[in-house]
Amino acid sequence: MADVGRDAVSVVQGIGRILLARGGAQPAEAEDPAVVWSPRIQEGVWVPTADNARIRLGLVAGGGGGDVTVLRPTLRVFSGLAPGIDVIAQTIVGGARLLAVLHDAGAPVRLRLSLTLLKDHGLELMPSGGGDLVSTGGGATLGRFSRPWATDAWFREVGTDYHLENGALVLHTAQPNDVSYPVVVDFRYSAQWRA
Repeated sequence: MADVGRDAVSVVQGIGRILLARGGAQPAEAEDPAVVWSPRIQEGVWVPTADNARIRLGLVAGGGGGDVTVLRPTLRVFSGLAPGIDVIAQTIVGGARLLAVLHDAGAPVRLRLSLTLLKDHGLELMPSGGGDLVSTGGGATLGRFSRPWATDAWFREVGTDYHLENGALVLHTAQPNDVSYPVVVDFRYSAQWRA
């Protein structure tokens, strides 16, 4: 178990360097009692909505599962979600940020975000490339999936986007021949996207 913890810290440190070099505003890691993590990423995280409800987000990549290392209450690493992929999970204000780390060309290019929504909630893809959680009764935005982005080890942008598929939000990441690993895919949800 100590090796898994050491590996998790190594993954976070390496990805931290990529994020720092990428620049731009990063969401603040924050304690939020409305965000509740399950011990397995497939079982997901319960996050709040702007109408004071909760939705569940679970991540499936076609693998067997993986181990979780909780580095602090607001930061955890799910190692071995599928062959060649780890996920760094952060609690942010009103939601969650997931950083998928694709270590090699064998890593899945599709990550399926299963959603447990209330019957009066729906999901709409936006022209910006993100997705809005909306009230089906009035159309009000209740939460937002920010447009995903991905970068390789040389800080080159890698194409990534969302698709809706059978009630799930699917994240597809291109892996061109000249990509340098690891590839980091950043996607997040927040009920407080204005903050």
